Amino acid sequence: MIEEDNVFDRSLDFTGSIFLTEDLFGKNSMILMNFISMDDTDYTLKRNIPVQFQDNLHSNDADAVKFNKLTWHAFPPGTFDPENIRHKNMEVVSMINLSLWNKARWQGVIFVRSRERYEGIPILSPFFTNKDAGISIFKEWISMFGKVDEKNIITVGLIKGINKNNLSHYKMIFGANLDVLMSGNNKYITTANRFQRMTPNNDDNFKNFEDIILKRGKQYYLMPSYMNPKDNRPELAVDYAILKNDIEIKNAWEIGPESWLSAAITPDDDPFIPHHVTKAPITEVITQQKK
Repeated sequence: MIEEDNVFDRSLDFTGSIFLTEDLFGKNSMILMNFISMDDTDYTLKRNIPVQFQDNLHSNDADAVKFNKLTWHAFPPGTFDPENIRHKNMEVVSMINLSLWNKARWQGVIFVRSRERYEGIPILSPFFTNKDAGISIFKEWISMFGKVDEKNIITVGLIKGINKNNLSHYKMIFGANLDVLMSGNNKYITTANRFQRMTPNNDDNFKNFEDIILKRGKQYYLMPSYMNPKDNRPELAVDYAILKNDIEIKNAWEIGPESWLSAAITPDDDPFIPHHVTKAPITEVITQQKK
């Protein structure tokens, strides 16, 4: 279960009301006749008209609750109560196989401007210490949706300016497109992201990649890379390339609690904030992280 990353699913399965009832009252508690006695008092029904419930989910009221669009936001203190969420409204959604990512040991990223084989389309390649595990991550993705991620199921983000004293430092994050992967009108969703802090001496490669990918309409190839033991140089695993058409590149100071990129913000981040910005959204994220 741990290797297949099914721990969250299993834990939710055994927290349903049926299992809790059996734990408290025994396995026979689910049989109604066990609770009925001939000596019980019979209470006659006093209501003489049917009960009518308002259907809020299908109301035409503009303020009615809507679940068809995912929004990212932080819950105000005291407003989120998981005890009031039904089991059927819980879902685990993730593109991150935690056990594989732990084995792969993601260490960095390689930007490749262009290759003849890819018709000038830039390459973005996470570098893994463990070659086999890193390739297995991409094998799993390809088996799920193919070698062209048309629906942007894998979300990729690059966050600039995370350290005001080292402006070339940035973060990269992988996640899941919940708008696409959610199966229904769920209120409580558990998902996993994976991010890494990059600390290059300069931002030349980053700027070159950003420039060309914006010119290409955010089209690029995502593929794993590893260290070739024969010549001790990084090598791209080109057979496991995935064509993508979207990426989010953003300044750290612009990221607020409502952004999925906020999952990569940590309390030790000291982002660059322009002098003209009096209230940067990221300050709220970092404040929440420190609590």
